[in-house]
Amino acid sequence: MACYLVDRAVYPQHGAERWLPLRRRLTALAAASCALGAWAN
Repeated sequence: MACYLVDRAVYPQHGAERWLPLRRRLTALAAASCALGAWAN
């Protein structure tokens, strides 16, 4: 999650802010997968 917060600041500086919604979804999916994996064990 910290990486996403950094990306929110850095992406616009490089003209890549249109990728932020996808980045947010992928970050949420990765966090959910990790949490589910930890819960399953």
